[in-house]
Amino acid sequence: MDLLPPIGLKFPKSVIQEIIDELEFKKRQRETPLQRTTLTANKTITHVCFLATMLKIGAFEFKSQNEVNLVAHCYFEHQKFLWGMLDKSTNIKYKIEIMWQDISAIRIVDEENKPGILEIELIKKPTFYHHINSKWESSQDFTDGHAAIYRRHYLEFPPGVNFKKLLQSNKHLLELSQRPFPSLDSSFFGIPLITPPSLIYSTPPVYISQ
Repeated sequence: MDLLPPIGLKFPKSVIQEIIDELEFKKRQRETPLQRTTLTANKTITHVCFLATMLKIGAFEFKSQNEVNLVAHCYFEHQKFLWGMLDKSTNIKYKIEIMWQDISAIRIVDEENKPGILEIELIKKPTFYHHINSKWESSQDFTDGHAAIYRRHYLEFPPGVNFKKLLQSNKHLLELSQRPFPSLDSSFFGIPLITPPSLIYSTPPVYISQ
């Protein structure tokens, strides 16, 4: 299966400023160290994270108890998503990393005054980590095996989190969000699939310039 090409990381200035203004406004309304934007010197967005209320993968569910122990990260520079979880009972941190090239489709539900929804469908299994002895280490699947066999991840966010606008600022993520969801017949890994023509890339990457 061909992998997706590298994606350009520069966005139009108008889009950047709109996202920055909105994030700064939300930050002032609800100050938290977990909801922030990382910018380079030329104001290119490299990292944004959003507080989430629930993560569901198959029958596995992780619900935020105080809206700070479940965080969805979007890393533009490294082209990946990361779901960060804190188990309050053990105080152990966990994370699931998903490379953009391993995503076949994205679905977003963004309705006013309702929880936001982000769903992704994977071609390849994600990777798992836990925070032990003050450092991140690779780990086994801590979702009771569901993330290792189930392709689709479902996240909910508090009303007002505009994940859709952020995805639209990147050409590759926008293209993924415009595909039918789900795009694959099987919900599970391990079942032979025929790669849809839309997933085979033979042209050079397209960059979005400022």
